[in-house]
Amino acid sequence: MSFRGRPKDDSGDSGEPLRLMCTAHGCPLHWAVKIEAPLCSYHAWEEPKHWPAITERLLREGPWNRPRSGDSPTVADMKTRLRTGHKFNTEVNL
Repeated sequence: MSFRGRPKDDSGDSGEPLRLMCTAHGCPLHWAVKIEAPLCSYHAWEEPKHWPAITERLLREGPWNRPRSGDSPTVADMKTRLRTGHKFNTEVNL
């Protein structure tokens, strides 16, 4: 008895191979948005003339190094309270 499975078929229902990667040349990310072509969320909203620069930045820095806009005022206030030793009331008054 063999428990070896069949090799997975990389074709969809129409017989075309499934493409999981972004179609921008050299992009290391999986596609997330399909408007005219399957593209990652970095390439999908930019003009094609900007794609090489975006791909170069993704390869150099990675997608995790995007600039952050900072904490919301609520989160900043909560962090300040926690730093100063504020004790939060966990009782619920109905």
